[in-house]
Formats: sequence, C-alpha cells, structure tokens
Amino acid sequence: MKRIIVGYLIFFLFQCNIIAQTTRVLFIGNSYTQVNNLPNLFSTIASSTGDDVFVDSNTPGGCTFQLHCSNQSATMIQQGGWDFIVLQEQSQLPAFPLSQVQSSCFPYATQLNQMIETFNPCAETVFYMTWGRKYGDQDNAQFFPPIGTYEGMDSLLFERYMQMTQDNNAIVSPVGRVWRYLRTNSPNIELYSSDNSHPSLAGSYAAACAMYVAILRKDPTSITNYCGLDQNTAQIIQNAAKIVVFDNQSTWFIGERALNADFLYTNLNGFQNTSLNTNSTTHYIWSFGNGDSSLEENPVYVYDINGTYTVTLQAIDDCGQESTITKNIEVLLNKIDQFDATKIKLFPNPATNYVNLDLSKLETQQVKISILDIFGKTVRTLYCEEKSPIIELSFLNSGLYFLKVEQRNLNIILKLIVQ
Repeated sequence: MKRIIVGYLIFFLFQCNIIAQTTRVLFIGNSYTQVNNLPNLFSTIASSTGDDVFVDSNTPGGCTFQLHCSNQSATMIQQGGWDFIVLQEQSQLPAFPLSQVQSSCFPYATQLNQMIETFNPCAETVFYMTWGRKYGDQDNAQFFPPIGTYEGMDSLLFERYMQMTQDNNAIVSPVGRVWRYLRTNSPNIELYSSDNSHPSLAGSYAAACAMYVAILRKDPTSITNYCGLDQNTAQIIQNAAKIVVFDNQSTWFIGERALNADFLYTNLNGFQNTSLNTNSTTHYIWSFGNGDSSLEENPVYVYDINGTYTVTLQAIDDCGQESTITKNIEVLLNKIDQFDATKIKLFPNPATNYVNLDLSKLETQQVKISILDIFGKTVRTLYCEEKSPIIELSFLNSGLYFLKVEQRNLNIILKLIVQ
C-alpha cells in the first residue's frame, strides 16, 4: 500500500507540475522600462530560444515605488498568477543621499515585495538595477556631488539596488553592471538615447539580455533574435550579459529560491534531508533502494541488512518545481551490532519511558553513556558503575537515537528507537 500511495502522489504532483508552462512576467517601472518596449524585447528574445512567456506592464513616466504602491500596479499585482514581477524605481531616486533613500525608496520597495508575496506566493521579485546617466545627474550634483559623474551615480545605484535585493530576499537583474561592462569594453556601442539618460535600442537590448538570464536562467548567447540591431552589436551585448550575469548568477541571487533536493547519510546519524527549499510547501518522496519508501521530510529508517543501496530523494513544491537526487549509500551497521551483542544487551527496544542496559560483560569500572540524536548531537550524558543501569527516556521525543557506551578503549554504539 505504501508504494501505491507514493506512486499516486508522484502522479498527482507531476500533473500539477506540467500545467504551468508559460512564464508570466509583470514589469513595473517607468520610462526606462517603457522606452523601446523592454517587456516586448524580453518576450521576443525569449521566443527565439523556444521559451513561452507572457508579459504585461505598468510604466508611467517618472513613477516611483511609492506611487506604484497605490496605482494600477497594485491592482495588477493583486490579480495574482505571476511568476516574476520586475520592479524598477525612478531613475535618480536610489542614488540620492541615504537618508532620503531610506525614507522615500526602501520602505516602498518592501511594501511592493510584501504585496507580491501575499498575492503571488510562487512569484520571485526581480529588482531592475538601472544605470548612471552618461555624464552623471548634473541637475542634482550641486546638492549631492557624488552623483555628478557617471561612475559616482552608477556606483550608488548598484549599492542601493543590491541593498533592496538583500532586504527583500529577491533577485536582481544587474542591467547597470552590463552597461558598465559595455561602456568599458565596447565604448563604440551607444547605449544612451540623445538625452544621455534613457536607453537607446542597444541599451534596451542589453537590459532584455540581463532579464533573460535573471528570469529564464539561460545563456544569452543562445538568443537568435537581434531586435533590429546588427548581428555583431547584438552578439557583443549578449556576450556582456553572459560574462556579467550568467557566469555570476550567485552574485545576483539568481536561483537562490530554486528547489534543490539533497541529503546526507551516515551509519551513525541515518538520513538527514539537506534540500534547499523555496518559500512554498515542499513534498518529499524517498525510495530507500530496497522497495521501501517514505513521504516524511526526515525519515527515521533503519536497514536490516548490510549492503549498498541506491537511494532517491524527490522534492516537489506547490509552485511546480521538482528536483531529484540519487546516491549510493553503504550500510555497515551490522558490524557494530554484531560486536555489541557480545558485550551489551539493550532492552526493551523499541522503548518508551526507559531502557535497561546489561553491562555484565564489561570490566568493573565507570562507564560513560551518551544519548545521541540522529544528527549526532549529544542530548544527555551520564556515568555509572552499575551492571544493570536503567536509563530514563521520558524526556525524549519519538524517533531514532543512538546509545554510545565508552570505557577505556571500548567505544560501542547501539541503535535505540523511542516510541
């Protein structure tokens, strides 16, 4: 019956997993997103590599996060069903003095992210890191000199967007860093429009390539649609996005919420689930390589026979992510059991409130007895000279434990199941 139930759960979760094949992306920002229709550029290059995406946007000119918290953007977020929501702040605000950013930017980034998490529990927030103006923010440099150059303004934007990303457990699409790489290595590519602020088509294409990596986690050099640029320029931009974003995804927190099944096994500690979870509920399916299975997150499982077993852990979350890992483990517990049987008797086992030890075959001197949990952590230690000590267990939760008996060069480990 256990195998039938597990098989049914796999089928049910698999069916849920294949329903959503279109990646739904909402872009929230202003003219930096609207110019050249960045959402459409992203959709176009994604289609060229076989990805099915649906995009929508709300990008009023000059709009701030504060305004987005109460305009059409809030309504669109609350509709739900998004996989990724891209947030782009007003182009100058994040580079202003920190006190101003802390009062006028950061709180509203958090408010938007909280709204996203409430109405789109499976979505990821993507902060769209913009760039410094070509010659800095000359209009405001007299009030805050650090933004008077491209380098100064761009560095502050980088710093503040990284802060928002970390504060909100989000990911960042580092468009500004791709621009900086291109300005340094391919200065002949004009990224700016005539106002030295908004993006040219090349600048927007760079943004789309960065989004392609952040959202789809794929190598941008595989993109075959150049969106009106000449092939050489487009491929230089693609390569820049690969170097800056794709080759350094962990720097931008890309994929940190991806489900990743993993586990550890030792003869002493048993199984320990070390999977990286998402924010959603995760279901686990264990196959122990001998026909037995479990749906527990951290199963207490004891093999009866020595040998090598192929163990598989499958993790499936409510957002449709699936991850599977298979490992070969070697079980050698019987070697310990056979040695222990000549020295010590442990009964009853399984036990409830207490367990008896028969130490009559040990030397007459003090014995150290430790109770270890499945992670090898000592939960209680006692010393005795009795030959038949009674060990109190009422303080333990049900599960698998190990009783470690030490005397001079003797070190014996016994399995103990508490019910």
